[in-house]
This record gives sequence, structure tokens and C-alpha cells, in this order.
Amino acid sequence: MPPPPTPGTPISRYRDGKKARPNSVGMLLEGDSWFAFPMWLTTNLVSEIKNTFQDKIVQLDLSQSGDEAREMFCGDQFAKLYRVLAQEQLKFDCILFSGGGNDIVSTNLPVLLRTYKDGDTWEDCLNMPRFSRRLQEIENCYRDLADLRDDYQPEAWIFTHAYDYAIP
Repeated sequence: MPPPPTPGTPISRYRDGKKARPNSVGMLLEGDSWFAFPMWLTTNLVSEIKNTFQDKIVQLDLSQSGDEAREMFCGDQFAKLYRVLAQEQLKFDCILFSGGGNDIVSTNLPVLLRTYKDGDTWEDCLNMPRFSRRLQEIENCYRDLADLRDDYQPEAWIFTHAYDYAIP
């Protein structure tokens, strides 16, 4: 059974946590299942960070399992991210971001593939123009995050993970 909800909003809980522990590391978390994997199945990165560092950190968690990077940087999700970084006068020491995997897999994968024919290479099985555009969309999300950080939280470090080598 999950613990009872803590009173207040995520933003007010973050403010209260920073006020109670001003020397703690303030972390903004935005991402997909790497941060929000359902606890009844196993653990996730955010839970491990909380368990390891406990009172040394205060987190504001915007992550949701299944999120796509493209979703996080448009519409309501982007409006919330912008509000948190730019308008709420919150101070973050770091931003943890996880995104891009769901933009490729699941329901997004079929449109990126071609039907295999005998003798095809792996590249022949990908719709390379679509795949390249998708990768560019994901890259643009990371660049948008860096721009938001530069504009509103210039002292914050951005931490991310990748399935491949990240290009700064």
C-alpha cells in the first residue's frame, strides 16, 4: 500500500524542503520511466537517489512513466516546466532529465521501420529520413532544456543518461 500523500503541492513541498534544509541540493526531475517506473514493479533512479541521499537533497519531480521528450517540450507539460524554471522563483542546483527512448519505441516504432526483405541490412529496415527527423526532434528537446537552464537557472547542472554516447 502506498504511503499517504504529503499535504501541499509539489512546488510548496519543494519550497518547504529547501527552507527546512537550506544546504541541501535542490533537484528538478523531468523525465520518463527511468525516473517514474512504478514502484510496485521494482525501483527507479529517483527512488534510489532519495534512498541514498535522504536529507541531503530536495526534489521537485515532474516525471511521468511513458513520457516522450517531444511531449515534455510542448503544451501543458512545457508550460509547467517553464513555470517551474522561470516563474516560481525556485532555485535548483541540478536538473535531471531523462527523455528520448519513448520517442522511438512503443507506438512510435512502426512508423520508423520498413518491412524486411531477404538480403536487407539493418539500415534498409529503417525509414532513415523519418528516423533522422525523430532524432533531430529529440536533440532539439535537449537543446531547449539547455536554453531554459541558461535563461533561468544558469547555475544548475544538467544531468542526463543515454542509450548511446551523448554529444554535448
